[in-house]
Amino acid sequence: DFEGTLDLMRKYRFPIVNIAQFYPRPGTVAAKLPKLPTSVVKDRSRRATALFESYTTWGGMVGTTQQVWVVEYGKDPNYVVAHTRNYAQA
Repeated sequence: DFEGTLDLMRKYRFPIVNIAQFYPRPGTVAAKLPKLPTSVVKDRSRRATALFESYTTWGGMVGTTQQVWVVEYGKDPNYVVAHTRNYAQA
């Protein structure tokens, strides 16, 4: 249920959310479900995106020192891409 999804996003503040429109694969149970109106699908996508953009996921890490694993150079070679233990990108 969509409201349940939003509730989970509010509770856990996921750092990464893949917001995509549902597409049922032929031959699956989901393919037999009634299709929602496009306006409902777009509204849900906008609401989920707005919720995700309304919170910060790693705010508790600001001002802390973390051990990171450097995985590559950034687009600018003066910077690197690194991840913390819980895979936050730094």
